[in-house]
Amino acid sequence: MNLEELLSKMETEGVIHGGSDVNKAMVAVSSETRRLCAQLNNGVYTSEEIRQQVSEIIGQELDEGFSLFVPFISDFGKNIKIGQMYSLMLDVSSRTKGKSSLETKA
Repeated sequence: MNLEELLSKMETEGVIHGGSDVNKAMVAVSSETRRLCAQLNNGVYTSEEIRQQVSEIIGQELDEGFSLFVPFISDFGKNIKIGQMYSLMLDVSSRTKGKSSLETKA
């Protein structure tokens, strides 16, 4: 199951039953996200390297205005959308399978 199909099913199905195809796909994405977060949080990286790693975690390109002070923890990640010029500081944690949107207001 591709990511777009998984996100759509997660949004529309409501209850996800253990052992279902949706559950298996969700667990696979979650495992990869937790691995990437552990890698991010246990190294020393430049701002560009952090931006690239977070981009991989959330599946979205981030602009040069994005900044993050680790640690960053997410149990799924692909449902997070981050707007332009966004800065995250102080122990960021995302524990939701629903949509999360972080944006700056003009």
